[in-house]
Amino acid sequence: MKTDRGFMVAYTQRIPGTNVEIEMVPVAGGTIDLKPPPPPPALWNDEWRAEQRGATNVPPKVDPDLKVQTVEIEPFWIGKLEITMEQYMPYRQLYYAHRKAAFRKGYERPGFDEVDGVSSPTDVYDYSYNFEFAGASDSPVPTTSQFAARQYTKWLSLTCKLDYRLPLRSEWQHA
Repeated sequence: MKTDRGFMVAYTQRIPGTNVEIEMVPVAGGTIDLKPPPPPPALWNDEWRAEQRGATNVPPKVDPDLKVQTVEIEPFWIGKLEITMEQYMPYRQLYYAHRKAAFRKGYERPGFDEVDGVSSPTDVYDYSYNFEFAGASDSPVPTTSQFAARQYTKWLSLTCKLDYRLPLRSEWQHA
C-alpha cells in the first residue's frame, strides 16, 4: 500500500525467544463516520433501576448533543487476527515465573508480595467465564480487560523493539 512516506506491506512479527508469530496487515487511511457510543449497559443505568421499581418501556437516555463525527484516519498496521493464547502465553509466563520466585523467597502468599497487575500479568480471576476451548493455543485470549491488553502491548513493544498499541475505536471500525 503506497503512502506519503513510502510503502506499507504486511509483515510477520516473531516474538523473540519463541517460535510464535503475529501477522500484521496495513490498513489504508481514510475517513469514517463515528457514531456516538451506545448508552451504558442496563445494569448500571437509571433505566434498569426504573425497571426494578416496576416501570416499563423506559427509553434509553442518549445525550442529544452527541452527533456523528467524521474522523480522518492515518494509515496503520493492525493484527490480522485477534491475539491468540499461543501469542499471549510468553507474556503470561511472567506471572508464573514471578510467583515461583516469590515462593522460593518464602513469602506467605506466593506471587502477591512481588507481583502486581502492572509489572506482570495476574492469574485468571474467574475461569467460569471462559468458553469451551478457551485454553486452546489458537483461540483468542478470553476474559482480558482493556488494561491487561494495554499491558500486553507494552510488553510486546519492549520485547520486539517496535511500537504496538491497541487500535482506537475509529481505527477498529475502519479496519
